Amino acid sequence: MATFSSIDGKLIRVPEHFVPKSMVEWDRVPSCLECIVSEDMLLEPERDGNGNGISILERNVVNIMPAVGCGVDNLDTMEAKDLIPLDRYQEFVLGDVKIATVFMQEKRRRVECIFMMNTHSANDDEEELVRTRVCCYLHDNNQLKSPIEITKERKTSRESSRGIIAKGGGLDARTVTGLVGKDNISRPFCDGEAMDLCKLDGVWTVNEETVERDASFWNSDASTSFSVPGNILVRNCPSPRSLEICLILEPSDAASLKRLVVQHMFDDTAQSSVNCYEELKVE
Repeated sequence: MATFSSIDGKLIRVPEHFVPKSMVEWDRVPSCLECIVSEDMLLEPERDGNGNGISILERNVVNIMPAVGCGVDNLDTMEAKDLIPLDRYQEFVLGDVKIATVFMQEKRRRVECIFMMNTHSANDDEEELVRTRVCCYLHDNNQLKSPIEITKERKTSRESSRGIIAKGGGLDARTVTGLVGKDNISRPFCDGEAMDLCKLDGVWTVNEETVERDASFWNSDASTSFSVPGNILVRNCPSPRSLEICLILEPSDAASLKRLVVQHMFDDTAQSSVNCYEELKVE
C-alpha cells in the first residue's frame, strides 16, 4: 500500500516514526507498507426501510511495520477495520475487469474504487485473482485532498483471517514474504515509473464516438490529472465537480492503450452519481 500527494502525484514515503532509526540513518525509508487484508460479508441487525437487515462488508487491514535485525521474527503491526454497507457499492464489468466503487460520507469522506481481474502468476500458468484498490479522500466541498492511497493486492486464500493473523505476536518476515509473494515484495509497484501523460494524447473512442484528448484535457483550469505508478490516473475537475479514477491497460497484443474510467459526479447536495466506461486509443 502506497500513498501519493493530491497536489503533484508524488510518492509519500512511509512516515519516519514507523521506521527503525537505523533505516532512517541509512536513508532506507520504505516507499510503501506491506499489508494483509481480509474481507467478510456480515448481516448487521440495523434495518432498512423494509425492516430487513443490512449486508455489511467488514474489511480488516493489518499494516506491517518495517523492521530490522531480530525484529523481523516478531513484526509490529497496525490494525484498522472498515465497515461498508454493501448497498452503497456499485459494480460494473468492462471486458475482463470487474469494478466496484463506493462514495462514503461518514467520518472521512472518500471515494473508493476497486479494479479486479484474473492474471497468470509469474512462476506458472495458474490464474490468480489480483486487484488494484484506489482510495481518494475529499474535503467537505468534495475537493481532492492528500493522500491518494493505492493498494495492489493478490488473493492468497478463500479462508478469511478476520484480521487476527497477528494476534499474540509471531508474525514473521517469512510468513509475510510468502503471502505478499517473492516476486512482489522486492519490487513494490510504487518504485516504478508513472505513465507519461503525453503518451495519452491522441484520438480515443468512447461509446463508439471519437474524441480528441490533448494536454488541455489532462491539465488545465478545468481539470488536474495525476499519473502514478501502477497505471493509475486520477483526474480532478472543479467545475462541474467530478473525480475520475482510471486504470490504464497496455494490451501485449496491440499498440492501443485502454482506459477504464470510473467517474463520480457531485451535485449541490454533496451526493454523487457514477458513470463507468471504457476508452480505447486509436491513434
